[in-house]
Amino acid sequence: MRTHHELIFLALGVVLAALVGWRRFALVTRPFELATHWLARSNARACLTCMVACAGLSVLTGLWDGIHYPGTHDEYGYLLQGDTFAQGRLSNRPHPFWRHFESMHIITQPTYQAKYPPGQGIAIAVGQLLTGIPMAGIWISACLSAAAIWWMLAGFLPPRWALVGGLLWVCKLAPSPWAQSFWGGAVACTGGALLLGGLRRTWDKPTWSASVAMGAGVAILANTRPYEGLVLTLVVAGTLLVRLVQVRWSPSVAAMRLVLPAALALAPAVGWMAAYNHAVTGHWTKMPYSAHDATYAANPTFLFQRAWPAERIPTYNHEPMREYYVDWERHRWEQRSQWFGLNGCLATKLWGFFRFFVGGPYLVPLIALACSPGRPWLRFAAVTVLVAIVANSQTLYLYAHYTAGITGLTLLLGIEGMRRLQTWAPYTLPVGRVLSGLSVACLAAGAITPPLSTLITPLEKNTPRSRFEKLVRDSRPGRHLLFVKYLPGHNIHDEWVYNGAEVDACEFVWARHVSPESDAALAAYYPDRTIWELKISDTSFAGVPIREPEQSGARPSPPLKQRLFPFAPFERAHPAAAPSEGVDAEPSAAPSTPLSPLALGDQNQTSR
Repeated sequence: MRTHHELIFLALGVVLAALVGWRRFALVTRPFELATHWLARSNARACLTCMVACAGLSVLTGLWDGIHYPGTHDEYGYLLQGDTFAQGRLSNRPHPFWRHFESMHIITQPTYQAKYPPGQGIAIAVGQLLTGIPMAGIWISACLSAAAIWWMLAGFLPPRWALVGGLLWVCKLAPSPWAQSFWGGAVACTGGALLLGGLRRTWDKPTWSASVAMGAGVAILANTRPYEGLVLTLVVAGTLLVRLVQVRWSPSVAAMRLVLPAALALAPAVGWMAAYNHAVTGHWTKMPYSAHDATYAANPTFLFQRAWPAERIPTYNHEPMREYYVDWERHRWEQRSQWFGLNGCLATKLWGFFRFFVGGPYLVPLIALACSPGRPWLRFAAVTVLVAIVANSQTLYLYAHYTAGITGLTLLLGIEGMRRLQTWAPYTLPVGRVLSGLSVACLAAGAITPPLSTLITPLEKNTPRSRFEKLVRDSRPGRHLLFVKYLPGHNIHDEWVYNGAEVDACEFVWARHVSPESDAALAAYYPDRTIWELKISDTSFAGVPIREPEQSGARPSPPLKQRLFPFAPFERAHPAAAPSEGVDAEPSAAPSTPLSPLALGDQNQTSR
């Protein structure tokens, strides 16, 4: 549900409670309280409950609401990483015709890989290896996130309230893009929860398990959200330093119970990151993100940096990429960098943060928390959240998953507010208990409403790109090379040119025009493919085959199977004869009949 829907839900609940009677209405929450009390008596039972609930709700949402098909630059980049890791490689050799395959957020030189840290790609690769479905890796990471959040909250709250927090996080997580798209969030959330949960336990007494958890949390954050993870790690390190001075831990205790176990957990991650950087960029310390920005970026990363002069702007091989990096991204950077980002755009960032982490359900509990006496750990949580927001104010964007590392702290504040709200009983009426129960019901309703609504009006969850692929499969089985041409007015965020880790093995190879000579050479490189000319505008798309396969014995693609899940975005066709290299033959100029009038369609990504 949207925030205004949540507020309407809560207002209607208050009106109903006033009509029915506060005490009578409060009895509705009794079964939930008894169930959570019983489940929280066992740590194993509580953890398993959170994981099973997350798995069930995530999978059911994916099945009922439609398995998500990638539709953004970021998602295709993460899928490229996952596809690469699933094939046992850290990166891919550059393609001989790499200029045709350049696109946003990937690098094609010196290797072919996405620019992002590898954490999210590893999660996708796990799902692809275990089930053949990349989205399964996202669901697995969501389940681990739910368990980590419960474990973290158990260090701050009584057992029952830690379980309640874990279940409420499941209700928020499962239907969200963190668990139903490839953008990420759940993996970084797990890292932040491990780091913060380890901090709380170490504060009382340094142990190997808590220190290993902190080291693992730092490693996960470094491989998902490096900048945001560094800010959170510095806050935690400063807090531990304060505790070290207060308690005066002996050097042996600090070394053997804190530094050594954390270092042992971090060492493999540091080695992995160095190996990954070297495999992608050729340098142990140069991150793919830096290699990408050195080649394509037209503006600095942070808003407090000075603007780059015009002569530093790269020369792009393709106009759509120049439009994205210069006309759109650099223009936004110039607007938002005024006053170090502390301008009107900050309100938009804060609203996005509030809408995801607070919304309607936690609004009243947070007000109750603000009106009651504070505790040191609650002040720590509030200050850390504020520091994270200020740090993220210096980045060009602030999506909810950027701050996934502090998810546990936002939940801690919200759940503690619910806990204190329970005791509010003006005129001996259980008003606070009812308001707390309504917050829980609001989150539960928001989790089950989207999938249930599709039973009445099913969603067709696809993108124009996926619809075109289906049209081609239905009419012309085989392997295809598609030259993409964008017409004036096309949305630069609707990009079609993305391919899998093994470009030559993909059923569909998406390419950009470079020059007539290079286009002809690429067409000759793929003699076993149907060559298409695809024109895309902001409202429609149409494809025309301009050459049939030159190899009569080319093996067609496997037929579509009846299954619950769509084709994987980079699903590979049956292997065929290796394409010949170095052929300069022009593609056949005789155009064929257009694919079908069905190839002309609107660009709506979701329809009922």
